[in-house]
Amino acid sequence: MDRLLKYAGEQPVIRPRDLARLHIPRNYLGRLVRAGKLERVGNGLYSSSENPPTENRTLVEVCRKVPRPSSASRPRCASMNSRRESI
Repeated sequence: MDRLLKYAGEQPVIRPRDLARLHIPRNYLGRLVRAGKLERVGNGLYSSSENPPTENRTLVEVCRKVPRPSSASRPRCASMNSRRESI
């Protein structure tokens, strides 16, 4: 749990899936929330209780919740521009 607390101190917001690459069990999040060392700031978002809420943390929370668009849903600007140049 010490590695998770250290990671939480370094990151403004963490998600359960962030723990997979660190090989930290997800159930540690709930334990630390109950112990008062982490706080749940949103659905699937956690922050160290030592980190005060700031504008930057709020922005990170929003960015972490909004999924990135897949390549299929992104506009194809590059291909459109190359077609215009060839005309």
